[in-house]
Amino acid sequence: MLAVTMTFLCCSCFDTANTTETMDDNPIKLTKKYDGKEVSFLPPPVSSYLKAETEKEQAEILKQNEFSACYGLNAEFYWESDEAEEFIVHFSKNSDFSEETVARSFSTSLEDFGVLSELLPGEKYYWKVTDAAGEKTSATDSFVYKDEAVRIIVADGATNIRDIGGWKTTGGKTVAYGKIFRGGRLNDIKANGKKTFNQRLKIKTELDLRKDSDDGGQKECAFGENVAYKKLSLGQYGYVIPSFKEDKPYFRRYDGYSCETIGKIFALFADEENYPIYYHCNAGADRTGTLTFLLNGFLGVPYESLVKDFELTSFSAYGKRWRGEIDGDGFINGVMQDDNLNYVAFGELYKLIMENYAEENETLSEAIEKYLKTACGVSDLQLNNIRKILIED
Repeated sequence: MLAVTMTFLCCSCFDTANTTETMDDNPIKLTKKYDGKEVSFLPPPVSSYLKAETEKEQAEILKQNEFSACYGLNAEFYWESDEAEEFIVHFSKNSDFSEETVARSFSTSLEDFGVLSELLPGEKYYWKVTDAAGEKTSATDSFVYKDEAVRIIVADGATNIRDIGGWKTTGGKTVAYGKIFRGGRLNDIKANGKKTFNQRLKIKTELDLRKDSDDGGQKECAFGENVAYKKLSLGQYGYVIPSFKEDKPYFRRYDGYSCETIGKIFALFADEENYPIYYHCNAGADRTGTLTFLLNGFLGVPYESLVKDFELTSFSAYGKRWRGEIDGDGFINGVMQDDNLNYVAFGELYKLIMENYAEENETLSEAIEKYLKTACGVSDLQLNNIRKILIED
């Protein structure tokens, strides 16, 4: 009997878990079983960061993982068999597997992590393994995909991809999963990555926030001929605020096209025919982070959650993105980087929105709504449509 005990993970910073011995007589034996328990697919550092309540705790975790590049899925699905060399891994919400999503494997472990991108946090799933012909099978196991408000997406040849859904609003509602995804560039996406976008996420619109000068030559959808490709170049952080002016040290100014671009983007968001949507820049951090701040902030996601979503990029290969500089017990300002290489100013963007668009006692959501309407020309009808599409009870 061939017995393989391995942990297949997406990066070196994950913990290794022990396999579970099985005693069944099936020709394929699961060597990792969950028995209906809740399972986290997030890397341990990411889970720890999301749970951290104080700025000091959050800052410490970010600094400890500054170079870890551990963004990915902490997923373990493996088995043993001496009767097959090619396998199909089946996942389904139904115990009879009447509706399922599958992945092919040529070893005794799940190899295509893209299949997990189709699963939704908070749901119970059943899984089993068969041979390629479907004649030999394992027992069926089940697990609950733990909902930690972060749904990481794996697409071969791209990274820093996640669902913008899952976050709670100040009104107690939730941004819906499966509608809009954010992430990094797709110029080097592989065949399995295209499969993730086309078959698993079923993306209908790719929204590219880059300029012609930094788009790597991309002029059409990176993963499907029948997917709409929209290029709407966007600035980042203070550059999208009309009053923004910083004389020293780099004489930064509001860029005149960003508000018009944001108006067009929110018009796109207001049409349900465009969904699901994937938007990106290069790193999926700055321009993408600015847009996500405006969208989820408008929907009512509090600043504390918006910050965490933004800073998740710090665990990716694209490197740190912090709300400000870290010093001592927390963050000392709203600008992490201001030099000739980049301008990273998430905290400053929040400050500018509140200073320019919030009256006394008004919320961030109200301030962003006023900005979208007065500076970007987004209509009440469009905003209401976006709420209907993206907010669930």
